[in-house]
Amino acid sequence: MNPIQIDAAELLSLFQTVLWPAVITKNIDPKAEDRFHYDQQNNRYLNGNWSGTPVQVSAGSAFGIHFVEKKKLVYAGDYQGVEACEPANGRNKLIFTNVQCYEVVDWEDASDAQSALRAILKQDGAVTYSYYMRSSDDAGQGGPCFRMAEVKVRLQQSAFRKAVFAKNNFKCVVTHCSVDALLEAAHLPGKSWQDGDNGADDGIPLRADLHRALDANLIMLNTNHQLIYVDPCLQNEYGQYIVKAN
Repeated sequence: MNPIQIDAAELLSLFQTVLWPAVITKNIDPKAEDRFHYDQQNNRYLNGNWSGTPVQVSAGSAFGIHFVEKKKLVYAGDYQGVEACEPANGRNKLIFTNVQCYEVVDWEDASDAQSALRAILKQDGAVTYSYYMRSSDDAGQGGPCFRMAEVKVRLQQSAFRKAVFAKNNFKCVVTHCSVDALLEAAHLPGKSWQDGDNGADDGIPLRADLHRALDANLIMLNTNHQLIYVDPCLQNEYGQYIVKAN
C-alpha cells in the first residue's frame, strides 16, 4: 500500500474531528512489523500478536490505528474486533478493514501539532492497547462521526484543493479573489472526484458563489477558464467579468 504523505497538523485534525473513538497499537520492534499485514483472501488487515482484547471500544463502532514510528507510518481503518492467534495462546489479532496508510512527513519536527499527535500515538506506559476519545463526554457514546471510506474522501478533497490552488496562484480564476475562506476547488465540467479526477488539471479555484453557478450551468467558461457566458438572471452580478470576444 502506498502511503498518503501528510503533515502532523493535518493528521492531528483528522484525529480531532473524525478518527474517534479509536484503539491504538504501536510497533517498536522492526522484527515484528510483518505482524500487521494484509489478508488478501478476506480483504482485511490483521494487526498483531496482542495479549487480551480492547475493552474501551466495540467492533464495528470504532477506528483501529497502528503506528510504526521508525517509518513514520500510521495505519488507520475500521476496527472489526479480534480473532485468536494460531496456535491458541491467549493472544489475538485485531481486524481492520478499509485501511489507509499515512506517512507523517514532519514527524521529527518540534511543532505543537507534532507534540499533540505524539501524545495520542505514543501514550505513556507499557500498555498493549491505548485509546483515543475526542473528549471525556463522548467516550462510549455511539460510534465515530465517520467511517474510513468518508475519511478517505475528505483527504482526497483536501489534496485536490491544495493541488488546484497551487497551480492557479491561490486565486479565483474569474474574479481573482484571494480570500481563502471564500474560495473552493471546483471540478471542471466533465470531471468528477468519484472517477478519480483529483489532479491539479481537473479543477480550478472559484469563489463559492461562482462554483454554485457553474454546477448549475448558469455560467460558462472557455478552455482558458475565462467567463464567456452568464445566465440573464445573473447578469447584474457577474456580467462585469465576461471576457469580450476580439
